[in-house]
Amino acid sequence: HRILQQHPSEFILSFTVIRSENNVLRSKVCIGSPERCGMFKLSTISSIMWTFSSPNDTSSPLYNPKHSNTSTNLRTSIQLSENAQHIEADLYEDSISIDNYLIGRLNFAIIPTTSKVYTDQYDGAIGLGYSNDQSIPSLLEHVDKKNLIDYNVYYINFYSTDKASLTIGNFPHDSYYM
Repeated sequence: HRILQQHPSEFILSFTVIRSENNVLRSKVCIGSPERCGMFKLSTISSIMWTFSSPNDTSSPLYNPKHSNTSTNLRTSIQLSENAQHIEADLYEDSISIDNYLIGRLNFAIIPTTSKVYTDQYDGAIGLGYSNDQSIPSLLEHVDKKNLIDYNVYYINFYSTDKASLTIGNFPHDSYYM
């Protein structure tokens, strides 16, 4: 066996993750200007970041593109699958930060709170999966293209029953061999 790489990356992103009692991993995500922040679940199945939105409720803490000075409607709809339900969602672009680390402008989908998949357990999802659709870059593809990371990989490190970290751009080389 040989170690994949022997020196640590200089370009990694590391986020705090909270594990809920039903084992949903979540991290703080803020979107737009002014920012609307919420807890987004980590999804290794999807490559798309998405958020619930309450377009007609101005008092809602959820993201609303009408209230962001930096929101761009991409005028495209996509099909998402969430909780074994297929839904249509609109694509937007806006400023995104995860765990107070500014990622930059990123494409994401908006699912209305009137959707049958709405839940108050989380406010959206961070898609960590890989996509064949080059028109909608995943979070990993986005930060890789902007040279914010060395490698298009991630790992989750569990510290305790309710704390973990998500590291994007590198992995513990001394633990993984080819």
